[in-house]
Amino acid sequence: MLTAGSRLGVGGNSMKWEYQVLNIEPRGSGIIGTSIPEKSLAEELNKLGQQGWEVTGTFTSAMYNGTTCSYCLILKRLVV
Repeated sequence: MLTAGSRLGVGGNSMKWEYQVLNIEPRGSGIIGTSIPEKSLAEELNKLGQQGWEVTGTFTSAMYNGTTCSYCLILKRLVV
């Protein structure tokens, strides 16, 4: 986890954020390709959301023969 300062908040106080990286690997294979385990991903994101985490960005982090092998989600939450 990373912690970083950011923009000014209410009253001119500096807001501080911490960051987390979540790696997701698609499952299965076939003609259409692979899929992300949507139900388990939604459950995990909901748990993280209850802890104050928010997804701020996503990107593919690895490819093989034109197929995405993993996805990366960047999350942040306010440090209190």
